[in-house]
Amino acid sequence: MYRLVPSSITLAGLQLLGNLQPVVVETDESVLPAVISISAGSSSLANIPLSYTPAGGRVSIDLQDILRPYFSFDHVPAGDRFIRQTRMLLSVSVRFMQETSAGLVLSVLRGAAAGITGGLEEWCRANPLSWQSRRKYVLGAQPEYLTLYLKRNDTVSFSIYTRKGAGPTKAVSGQAVQVQQTGVYTFDVSPAAMSAIAAVEEGAHIAYYDVEAAGGAKMQYVLDLPRSEDERWFLWENSLGGIDTMRMFGDEAVVLASEDKTIERKDATTTYDVESPRTWRQDTGTLSLRERTWLLDFFRSPNRYVFRGGVLYPIVLTEAGGEGLTSDNVSNYTFTYRLSDDKGGLNVSLLNDTPPSLVLPPVDLSDFLLPPHPSNLEPLSPGEGVLFPALFNNTWGVIGYNQLMSGLQSGLQHYIDKLIKDYTAWYLSQSGMQSSSHLSLLASLSAQLKALREQKEQLVGLVLDVVKVALTNADNSAQEALDALRAHLENHTLDESANDLILAVEDAFARYSKVIYIAQKSLTDKLTDQMLQQLAQMGEDCNATALGYANAAQQEAFNQAQAYTNLTAVTLDQSITATQSLEIFIRSSEGILMQQEPTSTMSVGVRLNGKDITDKVLAMVPAVNFVWHRKSKTGVHESMTDAEWDAYALGRHEVTFKRALKHKLRFWLETSTEDDARIIEQFKYKRQ
Repeated sequence: MYRLVPSSITLAGLQLLGNLQPVVVETDESVLPAVISISAGSSSLANIPLSYTPAGGRVSIDLQDILRPYFSFDHVPAGDRFIRQTRMLLSVSVRFMQETSAGLVLSVLRGAAAGITGGLEEWCRANPLSWQSRRKYVLGAQPEYLTLYLKRNDTVSFSIYTRKGAGPTKAVSGQAVQVQQTGVYTFDVSPAAMSAIAAVEEGAHIAYYDVEAAGGAKMQYVLDLPRSEDERWFLWENSLGGIDTMRMFGDEAVVLASEDKTIERKDATTTYDVESPRTWRQDTGTLSLRERTWLLDFFRSPNRYVFRGGVLYPIVLTEAGGEGLTSDNVSNYTFTYRLSDDKGGLNVSLLNDTPPSLVLPPVDLSDFLLPPHPSNLEPLSPGEGVLFPALFNNTWGVIGYNQLMSGLQSGLQHYIDKLIKDYTAWYLSQSGMQSSSHLSLLASLSAQLKALREQKEQLVGLVLDVVKVALTNADNSAQEALDALRAHLENHTLDESANDLILAVEDAFARYSKVIYIAQKSLTDKLTDQMLQQLAQMGEDCNATALGYANAAQQEAFNQAQAYTNLTAVTLDQSITATQSLEIFIRSSEGILMQQEPTSTMSVGVRLNGKDITDKVLAMVPAVNFVWHRKSKTGVHESMTDAEWDAYALGRHEVTFKRALKHKLRFWLETSTEDDARIIEQFKYKRQ
């Protein structure tokens, strides 16, 4: 007999390969035989017989390692609109003890994801199998693919919007697709593919198009201008099972390296082979915060490609740099790659015909006078009266220094004006704007703030109070910076002051993003000391009070205290003391809520009015007495009883203890009223 042990996930229905947990089976048999059957649609791929020897009456079966080799991704053939990925969704059944019926049946989709709530099948139908932004800017010749999980009879519709000249956009219906089987499908959604399925009016062009599935998954693609003279496109199989395309417009450099393989015969050395791998160093160009996070999937993917000359070449990375978390101020990445199947051949286009004969312009030799060779002349200092020889319309003449400088200044002024105009247009295109008006700039920044607030609203009900305060402060700071920019633009143009205000808004948004990142980490991981210090610093940066008080109530108390400055010194001293904000807290590399590590070390932290004064408090004489409290006890503390551990921890500023696994502890600190008064008395007049 056997029994499946319940897991933290239900092993039934649709599952992600990377999220599968081991199947645990309890049995009283000495040997547990099992057969794992794997199929793709109606095609059987494998029947794997296994035999397990229970340990302690249990057997653990890791399905991830067994199933992973049977998954594969197919590219859409040239000329086809879509392809069904038969090896991306597998049916798996497990039979135990020679039973005729399966004890476990599930469908497994290649991919992995964290934080999915609700049913996985509903989530996959409502979202494309990609982490990219749902609005994507693409070029006309760019390869673009979209992978979707679809149910039987689901329809994928294509809404295409064209534009003629400067006129409004016009909707053109595309040819919808209805699938006949449940599975994973990859569609060619490049602009070229959209042009083939839509009747585009002569003289018009596609402005943007939407791709939407019946289950709710939707993507919008907007035709864009090149970001550089030579953009390159890289594709990779993402961690959800789809394939993504990334535009990279940074610098590209060819890394040259060559090594001869030689053999010596008598006195002669001969080359019998040459190792010269072709390697490229690619810079991504400036990335947005969303793109930085999304592109990390590229570095984790085992299957990457570069699109050159209409052909996909598989590549391998030999070096990657500029890596960082989403909270870091990383603006670009750099990596080095080579072709995975480089056989040493070149792909250089050849000229079909002989180049035309060189035609020289008709020049009368009698008018063609050569000046003396420059090396035979004495060098002169540039200035008024210096003449330069010049040839114009087959006629030699001279031009003066002042005339030359005047012409250069005139030409450079036009170039500088064009450079400023081009830079402004580029900056606006980076922000997703279609015009240079103030309203477009403010609309784009407001949209970014709205997106940050949507993330905040999803987190605010789940995080600790200290994180909620940091989120609120960051939101207020971002709104104040945006309001200041809006007020300036009501009466001014995009001058130097406006540029400073734009930078202030972007800095505020960056701080906001960092707090959101820490808030998200706090839900799945532990708040480290560094994160707590960042939250505290964020609160200080956003605090507008004179002495850095934590909230408006303390500011009001301070203002009231200032009103009594004409009273006696004792009354003033009491008023100031009443406004102090003293906080005793726990520092730990594991966070306040302990997890399953067998050994933990925690230390004391002290803040006064938001400033860390821990080191100064620990140096006070007589020493401050810290009292540790526990919400739960495990009885295992360095082989001490609970009473012995309480005596050991009393008054210490740092404690180390052990406890049994799977127990959780929550600690808090207290100090006496007398010690609190001593700390406030010693530091209340000082700006820490």
